[in-house]
Amino acid sequence: MLTLVVFAITSTAICFMDGKDWFYHRLPATIATILALLCWAASVLVHRRPADRRAVLPAAVAGIAFVVFLVAAFQRLEPQVALAVEPEQDTVVKLEHLIRKQKARTYIAFSEWIALGFPVVNNTGVAWASRFDSMWALKGELWRVHFDPVAAKEWPIRHWVAHDFITGCPDIAVVDTREGVVNYVGVLSASDPAFARAWSRYRQIAAFDGLVVYRRGTAGCIDPWVAAEAPPAVDSR
Repeated sequence: MLTLVVFAITSTAICFMDGKDWFYHRLPATIATILALLCWAASVLVHRRPADRRAVLPAAVAGIAFVVFLVAAFQRLEPQVALAVEPEQDTVVKLEHLIRKQKARTYIAFSEWIALGFPVVNNTGVAWASRFDSMWALKGELWRVHFDPVAAKEWPIRHWVAHDFITGCPDIAVVDTREGVVNYVGVLSASDPAFARAWSRYRQIAAFDGLVVYRRGTAGCIDPWVAAEAPPAVDSR
């Protein structure tokens, strides 16, 4: 019991200190806390005395905490249950249908959700127009620049993302607005005027489940001066 309590407290403190706020970072603290609650509840039931009412309030508090953990688990598993029951209503499936309908060949998503990159790319056959599989690296740069300005010069993620977008010129671009924390398009537009000009050639064609889908116009993404400054192609023959 003491080991579980110490582990639960330590892992909870590390979770908050880490500041990443992703569900699997909370798993060690959650599991240790639930096991400690179950261990304590079993001990109370085994050693309880009929006339002892002092354990009623702590048991009630432990029961409430356990219910809170169950509700949180249900909320996280609910999308998977809904997907099993109605697969056609899944956000990824809707996006795949739209990409096929648009006959897109290249695609990118401004999102931390890895599923918008894969399996969408695998299931539709489009080419992913970036060296990054999500915007996690860009979010990491924005987070680190607050206390380490030199990192942005050594790892210019914003420049790399904008460069890949301009040169890749994806047919379809998806902006994930569900997180609501980082406006990736706004950040990239403010950091790179060439990206802002390229993005101005995209128009919205759909919006669903917090995703906004854009389609590139007939014009390309690369400005003439960018093309002139680009390195010459290497002959592989």
